[in-house]
This record gives sequence, structure tokens and C-alpha cells, in this order.
Amino acid sequence: MKKILIIAAVLATACHVHAQGQFAFTTLGASTGLIYIDTVGGAKANGYSVDYAYSMTANVTDPALLTSAPVAQVKTINASGIFIGTVQNFGGPTPTAGLPTAGATTISLQIRAWFSGTGDTTYASAVADPLGDRYGSTLPFNLSLGDPTASPPGSATPIKNAFPSFAAVVNTPEPSTIALGMMGAAALLFRRRK
Repeated sequence: MKKILIIAAVLATACHVHAQGQFAFTTLGASTGLIYIDTVGGAKANGYSVDYAYSMTANVTDPALLTSAPVAQVKTINASGIFIGTVQNFGGPTPTAGLPTAGATTISLQIRAWFSGTGDTTYASAVADPLGDRYGSTLPFNLSLGDPTASPPGSATPIKNAFPSFAAVVNTPEPSTIALGMMGAAALLFRRRK
């Protein structure tokens, strides 16, 4: 009986280690999940960069708790407002480079887009850029991953139509920040005149 329990524990561990979930990082053929500039339904975000952030735990609502995808997974949005990426493997014997080796069945996911024409190669750098570049993202949402090890094998879960369309907008400073800056500049000029 002891041997049977040990064998069962080893098999369960092996199955857990090789558990694999995957999704297709593309919006090809989507009717929702398109990315626009300034307003949804306006101009498509042609040439903008897009990536994702994830958590191996479902129901995460705070974007600060998400992990950015590997930089190699950044894609470019085409003139139709869609992007074409690759299958992202979480866990299993062949995880996507830079992703966790432990598998999951449902993850929290956030799609993020930004204007990269000024040299911003990541979403974080676009958000921190003082030039006021456009960027935007979805709220985190749950995504059930496809299981290629199932019998019969499942396919990668498509993200197209899994999230609403959104717009990349200019990060405009608060009016109080602008007023404070102007008052500081005026004080410097006034002091210099004395």
C-alpha cells in the first residue's frame, strides 16, 4: 500500500510539473479587442506596440500585481487595429521563453498598447515617458487556457473577442500640476529680475 501511495504521489507531481496551458496571442479575425487611438471606433492604432501582463492566479484586479510578458513577445498593431502574435505556453515541457514553468488552467491577463515611435520599447517606459505619448490597456480579465495535453488535445485559447476594444490616449498632466509648474516658473523669473 505504501508503494502505491508513493507511485501515485510521483505521478501526480509529474503531471503537475508538465501541466501546460496556452493561449494564442493574436486578435486576427476579431470583432472586439481592436485597439484604437484616442477613442474606441476612431482611428486604428496602426504601428503601435502591444504586449500583455499576466498573473498565474485568476481574479486579479490590481494591474500592479501582474507580471509583464517577456519583451520578445511585444507585437505591432497593423492598419486594421489587430496584431498577430504566437501561442504562449505556460508550463509544460516547452514553456515560452521567459514565462513560468509551472502550469495553470486560468490566468489573469491584461492587454496593453502604446506608441513606440519615440523609442519606448515597453509599456512601463511609455507610461513613464514625459513626452505625453499615447498608451492604454484593458482591465485585468480571466482567461481559461487551452490544454494541449488533454485527451483529445485542446487547442490554444484565442484572446480575440475575449476583451473589449480600447483606445490608447495621451497622458495629460492634471491641471493642478500644470498650475504648480507655471507658478514655479513665474517665481524663478520674478526672483531673477530682482
